[in-house]
Amino acid sequence: MGGASAKKVTLPITEAELDDAIKAAREALIGVILQRDEKQDLVFQQGLEIDVDSQSRALRSLARAGATLFQRIFFGPLCGADVQRVGEFLRDQFSKPDVTLKLQIVAERFPIPWGLIYLGPIARDAPLDWKLFLGMSHIIEQIPLQPNLGIQDSLIKSDDPSLAVSVNVHAGIDAQMKSDFVGRQLEYWDNCSEGFGARMRVTKRQSRTELLAALTNSANDQLMYLYCHAVTSNLGDPGGINGSHIVLTGDEQLMLGDLNLEAPMTEHLLGQPLIFINACESAELSPSFYDGFVPYFMAKGARGVVGTECKTPALFASEWALRFFPRFLAGKPIGELFLNLRQEFLTEHRNPLGLVYAVYCDGDTQIHPGLS
Repeated sequence: MGGASAKKVTLPITEAELDDAIKAAREALIGVILQRDEKQDLVFQQGLEIDVDSQSRALRSLARAGATLFQRIFFGPLCGADVQRVGEFLRDQFSKPDVTLKLQIVAERFPIPWGLIYLGPIARDAPLDWKLFLGMSHIIEQIPLQPNLGIQDSLIKSDDPSLAVSVNVHAGIDAQMKSDFVGRQLEYWDNCSEGFGARMRVTKRQSRTELLAALTNSANDQLMYLYCHAVTSNLGDPGGINGSHIVLTGDEQLMLGDLNLEAPMTEHLLGQPLIFINACESAELSPSFYDGFVPYFMAKGARGVVGTECKTPALFASEWALRFFPRFLAGKPIGELFLNLRQEFLTEHRNPLGLVYAVYCDGDTQIHPGLS
């Protein structure tokens, strides 16, 4: 913990206990996504607008999960006064009204959903407040480890000579969902390609073969966007963590193990891309997915990964992307932008699902010069 001064403590929590705490928080997020209203409709999956009662139920559930996660990390039965002091410091600093701070996390494993941590009291009569979630009031960046330290700054250069973007989709999502989620996003990128002209190069991919080829040293993407399904394979599952995979058009699976063999980490990505994995309707997605994919992409020279903590409704994932990219392309820093979007969805639609998204890169990452 650092600021005007610094302090270091060792958290007396085992990997198994921490993993269990993360799973419990993730299950609370999934519980909200699967929440039904009084008509038995899946309210968080069928629209952006959330009714007052459904939002209130989500607030109670997520606040309890977020407070429990915070308690288990800093106030568990084995936590001494030094660890508790760090927890109290966090609570004091990040609970101040109308103050926006930056929380930077450097960790080897276990991507904790820091944005979900709730700092307020959870007593039965205590008023609950969305502002007391870390992710609703503060900028959170989780700095991934990179073996070769190839990323020297936070700028994605758009004038050398143009910005290289790839859009990698599971085109079958629209047929599966009887929607136009993929179609609307492809139309957006067509308009970008036309509007920005020579300032932007957009490459579209749909197949496993195309994406695998791009992950060799032949592609120079600076921004790699994936709107697809994703599945987590854990240590005890067949294939272990290498069985985690991305699902593309035709339900083609691109497994982490395949990437390690066919697009090895020794073949660096020339464009040092920011990779945005917008995994929608992925029931088997968990934070463990990023335990495998983030180190892989970072070792290949990516500047960071943006992803979701759990299954995300396809409608919300699509709308998040359509609001994110215009502002990001214009030069807005990603950490500030994610905070603004979480607050925007909550204020305009009573929708808290922005807490599903996490930033595994420098929060100051931005496109420079911005495109507008």
